[in-house]
Amino acid sequence: MVTFLDDFLSYQQEVQQIVIRELSQSDDPSSSRLLAAMLWHEDRTVVLSALQALGRLRDPLAAGVLQDFIADCAEEYSDTAQKCLRRLGFLGVNAPAPRQLLPFHAAYATAPDGDGYRSLLLSRRTAEGRLCVLYLQVHERRGVLAAWGSAELTLEEFRSEVEGFRMQDDLHEVPPPYLLALVRDALYWSRELCYLPADFYMRRGIFAGEDMTPAPFAPTLTALPQHRVLSFEEGENAARALFKNPLFTGWFMASQRVYDYAEECRAGADIEQVLQRFCEELLAPELELIRERLLVSADLMRVVGNPPFEVANVVSLAESLADNPLPFHLHPFLRCFALESMEIAKESLERGDDAPLRAAEEF
Repeated sequence: MVTFLDDFLSYQQEVQQIVIRELSQSDDPSSSRLLAAMLWHEDRTVVLSALQALGRLRDPLAAGVLQDFIADCAEEYSDTAQKCLRRLGFLGVNAPAPRQLLPFHAAYATAPDGDGYRSLLLSRRTAEGRLCVLYLQVHERRGVLAAWGSAELTLEEFRSEVEGFRMQDDLHEVPPPYLLALVRDALYWSRELCYLPADFYMRRGIFAGEDMTPAPFAPTLTALPQHRVLSFEEGENAARALFKNPLFTGWFMASQRVYDYAEECRAGADIEQVLQRFCEELLAPELELIRERLLVSADLMRVVGNPPFEVANVVSLAESLADNPLPFHLHPFLRCFALESMEIAKESLERGDDAPLRAAEEF
């Protein structure tokens, strides 16, 4: 069904309407689930057509989908959904008992990496005594990039899933409300996308009963000691400590230009000149984004229990970028960031790895 929905999302609007009409006339039990996923599409035309199609399916599952949607949908769709549900009632199709909303089981997040990417993982108990799971890859400005999940896993299967993800990502357990705020942020930055990954729509029910209105994430750092201006030596020490913190293992840039600069260093170029050009070209244009990324990472440090003074130092480093009087390559954090990125690129070049180009994602 995910493959079918993935194809559907890429169709032109006229073809989508034909597909929805065919689903409304189908006896396939998966029709209701596919139409349920379409109810969360960004295109209002798709949503209204899917509602009308569900109102024609003589299937209690379709009535259940409409009943659940009414509880969570935007106000603009409520009247239409209720009319479609009443129509099924007139046709003798009774809705099942109202859904039972069970609590979330666990939530995990990675810190943003040096390019603004991070992973999110959410699980929730189901009425069948199992877990539904959604895994997301998101970006700080491009929103939801990928999604996949499962409708039902045992606790043991879920533990195995988490361990598998941890082999690739440094997952940290966080409170579910905190993760929901991160998902709302990703949805906020996805507004320019024509549609989201198919699996997100298929697993959208995991958020039942929650307000998922897209909204930018606001770090909660008010309870920390007031950040202060760091001396140059304090900034150096704080930057070194930051890159030793496990939360910041992904803080390096991965692009072809980083590899170019790393190759220059390997060839014996003057390191100060390389650092100056690196910082001016790659970091200076992203300074505000880097500052925000540091604050978001500091907030995650707070949530997972890092000492308040360590969190406060990261906040101070972030704020020092706003009024930095030094050349970019002499700022303690930016200098460490550049050196760390080139060091990892050099190690990769020495192993003979290919540079991790991201051009395809950027399209």
